[in-house]
Amino acid sequence: MAMPRRYLVAQAMGKAELAEAVREDAELLGKFGLRLLSVDGGVRAAIESELKQNRRGEDQINPWNVLTIDNKTWRWLRPILMRKK
Repeated sequence: MAMPRRYLVAQAMGKAELAEAVREDAELLGKFGLRLLSVDGGVRAAIESELKQNRRGEDQINPWNVLTIDNKTWRWLRPILMRKK
């Protein structure tokens, strides 16, 4: 599965545009208590309140606390989330 079209277009425009698109979506998801993990193969986010610190101080993410949103769903969900923020 490829990246959502939004990121492919931004990537074609350059690294700075891709970084900006990812940053915008990370901020958007953060307002709903989610942390963006990946945009490869859809959008993957973890539930922020469920993250735990391991002994080394790194975030430990349990797989059952990860949401995977496929490309098609992200295309219609993102505008809805933007209106709700």
